[in-house]
Amino acid sequence: MSHKTLDYHQADEEYWQNIYAQGRGAISVTDILYDEATKSNYIGVGVPVFEEGSSQLIGTLDALVDVSSMFPIVNQVQIGSSGRTILVKEDGTVISAPHVNLAMKLKSDEHAAAQEALRTSQGREIGYVVADIRGSGQNLIGFADTGLKKNFDKLGWIVLVCQNTSEAFAPIRTVERLLAFMSLLGLVMVIMVAAWFALHRKQPLTEIGDLRTEKGTGASASQ
Repeated sequence: MSHKTLDYHQADEEYWQNIYAQGRGAISVTDILYDEATKSNYIGVGVPVFEEGSSQLIGTLDALVDVSSMFPIVNQVQIGSSGRTILVKEDGTVISAPHVNLAMKLKSDEHAAAQEALRTSQGREIGYVVADIRGSGQNLIGFADTGLKKNFDKLGWIVLVCQNTSEAFAPIRTVERLLAFMSLLGLVMVIMVAAWFALHRKQPLTEIGDLRTEKGTGASASQ
């Protein structure tokens, strides 16, 4: 042990009850928690202890694993000047984000904006929403499930990658403007070519023999 426990009676704790499993014994993995005493973020991993040679549960073994070292991996991702990566719990509590940590117990506005899409399989397949975020305007919010919940029920973590739309869509808008300019230029060229042909359209030709016949007929009629 690295620290003395603050409570020697552990049987009333949720983690202990999960390991005890009504006497059957089960492996337990808690959600990430913040320890005020050590100022660290940890996950509790517990296993049952059975009597040798029988299935009689005689105790539990629980280890608190400090996972603070993984947060720099999340926060070091830089996407432009407004981009940010946020790791949140299933209920939207921020685990790690720029200038935010688990001890603050803050809820993510970005997670709240994406929550409706996260509830449907179609929304999860699309993987992003565009929403107004307090203090940062309209944002493109991409989201993905970490997949940990499949094996560890308590770890329903979600990764959010957010960026202001003015910056996120800037490359697309440049291409859109170029396409619009090229379309306009093409339309102008078509109009100019059509106008040139209209101004230089050739007059219909009349056969010389036909003119002579018409003149002759006119002369006979006058006589």
